[in-house]
Amino acid sequence: MRKKMTSKVMAVALTAAMSMGLAACSNTNNGGAVEPEVTPDTTGEVTEEKTGEEVAPTEEEVSPYTIRTDADGNTVDLGGMKIVLKDWWSDPEATPNNEYEQAQADYREWAMETYNFEMVQSGDYGWGDCIEKLVEYAQAPATDEYALFTVRPDPSLSAVFAKGQAYDLSTLDCLDLSSEKYAQNDITTLCTYKGKVYGMSAGVSEPRDGFFFNKKLLEDGGHTADEIYDMQKNGTWTWDAFEAICKDVAKDLDNDSVNDIWAWSGNTGSFVTDMIFANGGKLVGSTAEGYTYEVEDPKTVYALEKANDFIRDYRMKDPQVENAETGALENAPWDYFYTAFKNGDCVFMFDGAYAGYPNGQIGDITDFEIGFVMCPKGPDGELVTARGNNPVVIPGNYDAETAWKIAFAFDVWNDAPAGYEGYNGFISNCRSGIYDERACDETIPLMASVGHGFVNFASMVPELDVNNGFIWSVNGEATISELIDSKREYFQTTIDAAN
Repeated sequence: MRKKMTSKVMAVALTAAMSMGLAACSNTNNGGAVEPEVTPDTTGEVTEEKTGEEVAPTEEEVSPYTIRTDADGNTVDLGGMKIVLKDWWSDPEATPNNEYEQAQADYREWAMETYNFEMVQSGDYGWGDCIEKLVEYAQAPATDEYALFTVRPDPSLSAVFAKGQAYDLSTLDCLDLSSEKYAQNDITTLCTYKGKVYGMSAGVSEPRDGFFFNKKLLEDGGHTADEIYDMQKNGTWTWDAFEAICKDVAKDLDNDSVNDIWAWSGNTGSFVTDMIFANGGKLVGSTAEGYTYEVEDPKTVYALEKANDFIRDYRMKDPQVENAETGALENAPWDYFYTAFKNGDCVFMFDGAYAGYPNGQIGDITDFEIGFVMCPKGPDGELVTARGNNPVVIPGNYDAETAWKIAFAFDVWNDAPAGYEGYNGFISNCRSGIYDERACDETIPLMASVGHGFVNFASMVPELDVNNGFIWSVNGEATISELIDSKREYFQTTIDAAN
């Protein structure tokens, strides 16, 4: 049975949270917390009688959290309901691994006691069948086994939304979906279908695509890491700035008219996609009527053309490599860019942030220092990156009162524990990887902030494959106008069918 958290318990939890937050900020290897700003409530008041004798401090029931009340001013009471937050990875018996997780667990105990509910996370299904399990549940009669479903972002979700198998979260006034807690990961935007919101995610988004760079080779080309970080910070990290650096850092060391050091390499599919959104473009839009065809938006067309130019003029040409078994030369595998970056064959490498984690594809680099910045922005765009969270959905078979209670529980469950407001655990991953200090302090937080993520609605349209035959065809040799002409009917027909 849970025990109610008194003022003494809350004071201990708050003190631990403050200590952890400060320690994390001062430790450059294992940090990751944004320095907390905590003003703990007074736990007692010392008074003095007229005789001058000191009176021992008195204790009061206090909390660093604002209690949420109903229309009558009473604390919201969820009636003891038990809710399972289903996913494909959680162990309900897991214990906290660090001080942040302990502070979070202590806060959640307080929240469940205060609002009279119980919530557990449980890995009840696999990644591949999470949406199928949601549909099965939503089609059955509602029971007192209350549940939320974590699902993967997937085109099949559109059918779930269209059939009413997910609850419209925009109708629940206990959720402020415009607040930073939800807006910073853009899942509510991704899960907006015909003007209704069917999915949410609380907290920061996983950092995704950007440019890693070799500091030594960058300096050999006449530029510095601080120069690039400063441009990212002051808003001048643009396509023009990147192109100017590309021209300077590429080197033909033996004068054979072939570069020995290239400006960049990387995942071209991700690069082309990021370039589109970095110029304010998109492939598919979303309105109250449904999805819309946006490939021929001038911002999108220009981004495709510029991405094609960057690939043609500055990206390392994929080499032929020797087959270890036959000795014959063959085309390098698609992910050869990891090897090229490790070998010092290119200055920049475009890929997901995970590549630089300790177990990532380039996480074992030790012979040169590495920086990491976002994709530069186009003339009509901003610094943006892809979002990587999983939507949480309330099944559509609940009545309004039950859905409200489940949403309320999820909302308070995901509030930050005292002392950890603004905490970003992904920064700790980066500090343990190959990232330099400014990447951890500036790039990763910027990637997670509101307004610096993009939502690719093309990923939500059933049967629409934007990569094969389109994005992957922007390879430096494409004629963009012809490519668009060849795919116009396919895009439009698939979008119409989705609607």
